[in-house]
Amino acid sequence: MNEIAPILDVRGVPGGTAERVSFALAPGQWAWWPAADADAMTRIADGLCGLAASPVGEVRFNGRSWADAGPAEQALMRSKIGRVFAATAWVANLDVDENIVLAGLYHGDRSLEELLAEATCWARRFGLSELPAGRPARVSTRDLQRCQWIRALLNRPRLLLLEAPEQAAGDAASAFREAVAETLTGGAAAVWLTSGGGPPPPGLPSPTWAGPTPGMEVNP
Repeated sequence: MNEIAPILDVRGVPGGTAERVSFALAPGQWAWWPAADADAMTRIADGLCGLAASPVGEVRFNGRSWADAGPAEQALMRSKIGRVFAATAWVANLDVDENIVLAGLYHGDRSLEELLAEATCWARRFGLSELPAGRPARVSTRDLQRCQWIRALLNRPRLLLLEAPEQAAGDAASAFREAVAETLTGGAAAVWLTSGGGPPPPGLPSPTWAGPTPGMEVNP
């Protein structure tokens, strides 16, 4: 029987709260990764999706090393990753609904109507009656966070990178965890980053890899 190749393969990279980190995630698996703060979460996520080169170690996505892929290939690889950012991550001069569908339209494999229909279904599931149509600066923090979830889940991701995704989530947090669990069941992988430690969120299977608490050293 052939071994299932990992979606994400992390080999001896700096861990933010640890000297080096190594783990691999196959379809349906996820990692719980405590980081020191929001900046550390973003640095880690940038490294996992090839936006920041690691000075040591290697990160492979779908069997391909980010270091060996050119810009066009990296962009295509990132189209298979859904991300929830710890910091603001909206194009200010586009409406929120336009931001949500932007990546799907850019990669050109789905129509605007299809993307909007799916995004609206996610919005209602997360307690929004419709997609916010105003500029990000005019939408509440709570609704923007739910829109981040929609954007991350929209394009059938192979990997979810989640930076403290439940901040400002309110009573929709359990619905988001259910959506993440379904995405894992569908064959994706996920890395859930948190600031300061604590237990993994309820409603998900046990993480395949659980990172160190801040200050703890882990060797590959």
